Amino acid sequence: MKQIILFIAGAVFFVSCNNASKSDAGAAAPMNTDLLQQNLKGKVKTVTQTSATIDSTGKEKSDSLTTVDSYDEKGYNTMSQTKNDSGKITTETMAKHDSAGHVLEWVTNKDGKLASKVETELDAAGNYVGGKSYDSTGKQDGYYKELKQNEYGIVYAGKQYGMNGKIKADFTMKYDK
Repeated sequence: MKQIILFIAGAVFFVSCNNASKSDAGAAAPMNTDLLQQNLKGKVKTVTQTSATIDSTGKEKSDSLTTVDSYDEKGYNTMSQTKNDSGKITTETMAKHDSAGHVLEWVTNKDGKLASKVETELDAAGNYVGGKSYDSTGKQDGYYKELKQNEYGIVYAGKQYGMNGKIKADFTMKYDK
């Protein structure tokens, strides 16, 4: 189960890896920010999502989780917090970006303790070429290779390997235009 969660977290991480399109890589305001991908306009600093269930009578009842996403001045997601009904942060994910918007590191904490970490590897042109994943003790438990990204810098395919060199996961995502 832990490997499945790590794979999903890694896949989500690489899908959310984004940067400016290659023609705009040096621009001050990158074109492909998290806000643009989510079709949010303006100077958004946070987005709060609270789930609820509606019973058969139409009454709304709050579910157990609230998610708060924070964005930097360029529009990149820097932190995502999940809170329970009492407001306690149960999961916190932080992303570090370079000046061009590339995700350099993704750290996830659960109940205040490290759960996982992923570091990316970029080539000289700013393309994602690999990454390393770490477990809750900070020990490297895998790596990513054979990554493919589109013209917007979104990683849509790749392979995750365990430290023994065996494939842990192979992912490909298709986007409708």
